[in-house]
Amino acid sequence: MVQKLMLGFTDSFDFYFETHKWWLLRCLYIQQEILDDRSPTLCKSILELVALVNQNDELFKDDRFREASIQWNIEAGYFCHLYFEYEKGREYFEKAKNLSHLDINISGALGKRTRYQEDDKAQLVLQVKRSNVQDEQTLIKDIPLPKNISLDDDTVLNKIAFTDEMEKHSVQLSPLDQAVVLACMEGHRRSLAQERLTDEEVLTYILCMLDQLCNWNVGVACLILRSKLEKGSSRRVERSMKQMEELVNIVTQPEPANIDRSYLFYSCHTPSVWKVKKELGTMLLSLGCISAAKDLYESLEMWDEAITCYQIMKKTDQAEVIIREQLKKKETPNLYCFLGDVTHDMNHYQKAWELSNERSSRAMRCMGYLYFGKKDNKAALRCFEKSLEINSLQIPVWFTYGCVALTTDQYEKAVKAFKRCVNIDSDNFEAWNNLGTAYIKLKDKPKAFLTMKEAIKYNFESWQLWENCLLIGVDCGEFEDVVNAYNRLLDLKSKWVDEQILSILVRAIEEDLTDSKGLPVRRFKPKIQQLFTRITSQTTGNGEIWRLFAKLILLDNKPENIDQGLEYLQKSHRCVTQTSNWEKDEKKCQEVSDQAIELAKLYIQCADKLPDRTQKLQNLSSAKFMLKGVITKIKQHHQDPITQSLPQSIDELCKSLDDQFKDLLERIDQLKNC
Repeated sequence: MVQKLMLGFTDSFDFYFETHKWWLLRCLYIQQEILDDRSPTLCKSILELVALVNQNDELFKDDRFREASIQWNIEAGYFCHLYFEYEKGREYFEKAKNLSHLDINISGALGKRTRYQEDDKAQLVLQVKRSNVQDEQTLIKDIPLPKNISLDDDTVLNKIAFTDEMEKHSVQLSPLDQAVVLACMEGHRRSLAQERLTDEEVLTYILCMLDQLCNWNVGVACLILRSKLEKGSSRRVERSMKQMEELVNIVTQPEPANIDRSYLFYSCHTPSVWKVKKELGTMLLSLGCISAAKDLYESLEMWDEAITCYQIMKKTDQAEVIIREQLKKKETPNLYCFLGDVTHDMNHYQKAWELSNERSSRAMRCMGYLYFGKKDNKAALRCFEKSLEINSLQIPVWFTYGCVALTTDQYEKAVKAFKRCVNIDSDNFEAWNNLGTAYIKLKDKPKAFLTMKEAIKYNFESWQLWENCLLIGVDCGEFEDVVNAYNRLLDLKSKWVDEQILSILVRAIEEDLTDSKGLPVRRFKPKIQQLFTRITSQTTGNGEIWRLFAKLILLDNKPENIDQGLEYLQKSHRCVTQTSNWEKDEKKCQEVSDQAIELAKLYIQCADKLPDRTQKLQNLSSAKFMLKGVITKIKQHHQDPITQSLPQSIDELCKSLDDQFKDLLERIDQLKNC
């Protein structure tokens, strides 16, 4: 009602109440918090209003309203984050930080984390400084704050014990300053891929604010986030659970007064009590307390989560009974969707669709998933398209829609879906990866390569992404990135080998090819040589890699490279011929003979480069004995003892080897007669 009144009287409110659009934004924000899914209509209204309010020069450029301006920039950043506009949100947070004259940096200091730790180790610490000294005199009101549950562990300390406590000290922060630090933390968190180091950095922000907590909403927001981060730690999960229970209970406590609770409520993005309870239910579920989580979800009428609990308990019949009881009270599209989730009956989703006057994106989404499970991809695509027409902010639906489009060879649709996915949620590395796959199917490899590089930014530890980047990079001529990708794969999988890629790298240098920028690949020869050195130090028994390394070394006509190249050639031959019973397999015989001939030719090339006649004879003799050994071993196994004949394929191999052997003998005779 408030929203409609304010929207209806916008012009008249402009005259009497300059901040009415700001209050309207807050109303819309609360409305969005109540809804299950993000609303495209609210998204459009909120982002348009943010732009309008930001144009209010009188309010935000007058220094008298500096605190209001700081609060506005924080809230505008959270409004943008609500609809995945993380870059815009971060810009607003930076404005708030600049207006507060705060300098926020993560640094390091020596300290201990455990009771029995003897040596101090480097620990992360947040340093907050103020550029304007006049802002330091801030009156802080003494009010009851949320209880910070201590960590009662026999090993891990409640908080880091720094060697020099002065190193961790920041300036005294006012409640608004703390809200700014909290907002900057959120901007920092959203700009990085989800990984352990990011969580540690976020905890550093939280611990800094909890050390000098002076606002109820800042405390609630920090403690909720700390509980979420700690629930995965075996030594901290108990504290995480107790803290979340405490936060649920403080809502009903009489203190602090409502006016103290409301200050900075929007600037801290404080979650609603039902969201806190939902998080508590998630923790209970992760700890195996299924029944307790179920009861909590039912009390909140969160049927989606309650159904999950019933499914884990293998009591879906009971869930169906409860949902049907709710339907007797009042029929709603969502309840019919829940019933469809339990029974997997398409008719219930259809009923929900009709009951909503064909406006329930959830009903179509669930029908799409059901068709997808039945391998009816065409029907699934139709349902997903209808669902996304109603609500285009459904990231999981865009992702599944893209996957189905890939499966049905509709690559343009797949590109559209995964593009929308990454536009909404840029750190979704799986969507980036699938977008690259779609570009490959469309034979647009340059775009595929750039897409894979984006995917890697958001999951640096996935060897599959690095391998995809490596393979596409070779096709695109991005040889520098290929070498970097190969090195990263060796970091992740120490004995990872791709002979074909290495062969391409050597051939690119040998043939003096150019890369995607039109520059010669030869300039990367030192890097590629270092790569081979690293590979051969970890994988010593691969003859093909030694052969390629020798070829790479011998590309430079330098005397010092000849001995090294010959050494690698000998290692290559030993690796191939030491395979047991290779002579019994015709394919192996073909492989060994081909390599023997190639090695003999390389021996000859190396001998031609040597200035000394004796050294030339030694190299050619080594090649002769090598060929003689291969010929003898093949003939011993395949030659008929009576007719002395060989199978046709083996006979052709031996003729090739004999021809090369005769050539070597002639060269040796020529040298001896000189």
